Amino acid sequence: MSTAPLEPLNSQELPAPPVANQLVRHQSAIVWSSFFLALLQSICGAFVAIDGLRVVLGISSLALSTGAAAAIDGFHVGWIRIPMMAIALLGSSLSLGILCMFAIFAIALLPNSAKNH
Repeated sequence: MSTAPLEPLNSQELPAPPVANQLVRHQSAIVWSSFFLALLQSICGAFVAIDGLRVVLGISSLALSTGAAAAIDGFHVGWIRIPMMAIALLGSSLSLGILCMFAIFAIALLPNSAKNH
């Protein structure tokens, strides 16, 4: 520790106050770096949550696969399967009919169709 007496600085020796532009540049760098780090932290948190969700899904699917075989066999009986196949046939026929109707109307609206000549 020095024992020299402290002397006041002359105004000519004082450092110049920082310019406003320099302050703004430094502050904007701090703001953007803080924003980037917060964004990075939230992305990492999302990956951790997704990874935890994957683990939960994997464990639950393993648990269900061991004990659900008997319950799944109950859905493959004839009184459920046959009506469901009939409903699927009706739905696919309806979908095919609607697609064919739209195709026929689209062809009829073409400028080269026989109806427009």
